[in-house]
Amino acid sequence: MRIRCASILLATVCLAAVASTQLKYFPDGTLDPDPERAARRVKWYSDELTQLKEPSLLEPQVGASAESDRFLWLRSFHADMCIRLDVNGDGTSRVTTKITADKPATGKAKTTRVTQVTKEQTASFLAIVDQNGFWKLLTFDSYRGLDGTVWIIEGTKGGTYHVVDRWTPKDENVRAIGFAMLNDLANLNISHRAD
Repeated sequence: MRIRCASILLATVCLAAVASTQLKYFPDGTLDPDPERAARRVKWYSDELTQLKEPSLLEPQVGASAESDRFLWLRSFHADMCIRLDVNGDGTSRVTTKITADKPATGKAKTTRVTQVTKEQTASFLAIVDQNGFWKLLTFDSYRGLDGTVWIIEGTKGGTYHVVDRWTPKDENVRAIGFAMLNDLANLNISHRAD
């Protein structure tokens, strides 16, 4: 009986330790007004970011950039992509691009590339973010379908965090920011017709 109790106690402590070390990527209840759908999206997107070994922008680690933006592009029939911009103190930035294997993907990055971006390129991208009103865009819309792409754009600046979640967006503001990350920062040359 003591061994059984000790085993249960040990298992509980281990599970609690694992749960406490998992990164929190998204604020609770923000990705959908329905709590069940919101929880499913948080799990899905968090699992993708965890498998890609991405840091949390919601809960940045010590030494993380004070300003970062990330575009997670989840596609039905093609490789998923994650592009993250981390602004350095001198106004330059580092762009990390991760591309998974084609579908069905394991979620692990097949390709990871880190490039340095000039002050001018950084300022140009941040101007696109501001011109398209990223910080005021609604976090989600109710437009969803069975097939298509999911665009998740996150930003953190001066301790403020914001996320925008769209399914195959028609919103030109969201598309402008996503394609700027894909083409201007990551140099992937993706057609603007792509979803």
